[in-house]
Amino acid sequence: MVERYLIVDRLKFSYEGLLNVSETYAMISTFFYDKGWDYREHVNQELVTPNGKQFRFVLQPFKTISDYFKIHIHMKINFFDIKEVEVEHDGQTIRMGQGLMRLMIDAYVQSDTKGWWQNSPWQWFIKVIITKYYFNQHLSQAKDWLESDVGDLYEKLRTFLNAFNYRYKNN
Repeated sequence: MVERYLIVDRLKFSYEGLLNVSETYAMISTFFYDKGWDYREHVNQELVTPNGKQFRFVLQPFKTISDYFKIHIHMKINFFDIKEVEVEHDGQTIRMGQGLMRLMIDAYVQSDTKGWWQNSPWQWFIKVIITKYYFNQHLSQAKDWLESDVGDLYEKLRTFLNAFNYRYKNN
């Protein structure tokens, strides 16, 4: 049986203000591409309501770091009530979106990705012992790697949106 070790549990981020949905999505996908992650997009929905547009994305990037370990991130990104506004910047009128963005991140390390140690209870027991004592350092490095990448993504996204808001709102 594949074991999952939950490392980041429901890290939440919320932002309200000026934003561009396509640029924000491109920044996130570029982040994973630059870090060497494989990328899955499970949900990509857009809904037009009287209050504005609503977007929902569910992304599941993953990275195989060895034959035995794989790291996963599960992201839910929701944009609510995105209305198109015009902003004056450097003498030009720019069309942008304004609304609310909510992000939730779960991240985990998966062991025995190929399922080699799940055929019998005896093999499962040996796998638990091997993971606990022999692969303990590798598991610790995978956890550190995952925490680092999630922290980098969180800070990059926070900085991106705050700089976006500052650049266009204060001119």
